[in-house]
Amino acid sequence: VRRWSHSFAISYFCCFYEVMGAVALIPQLWMFQKEKRVSPLLANFVVLTALNRLFTLVFWIAYPRVYVWRYPDNRGIQMASETLNLLILSDFLFYWARSKLRGDREIIIGDLDV
Repeated sequence: VRRWSHSFAISYFCCFYEVMGAVALIPQLWMFQKEKRVSPLLANFVVLTALNRLFTLVFWIAYPRVYVWRYPDNRGIQMASETLNLLILSDFLFYWARSKLRGDREIIIGDLDV
């Protein structure tokens, strides 16, 4: 059994941070689904947030190859959290890519034909 070397407060903060990171964009995505159109500025913010999460996941995947003799206690949780974040954003990313391929100025959510 591995012992956690940090205090309860730090462990609680890390857990809170991961949960907030996973659910922070859900209200924004819900508004996108309700309005069916997303402005380019907001769409770029969400896509860049998804890229941030993807690069963080790649960091945690590559960590054992870079630091061979180190294994952080929270690596599995971090990878699961980033995967969950990407799954939450995947629906919006699909519509973003579809709108970009169609040449639309705004991102259109759903099957709304223009």
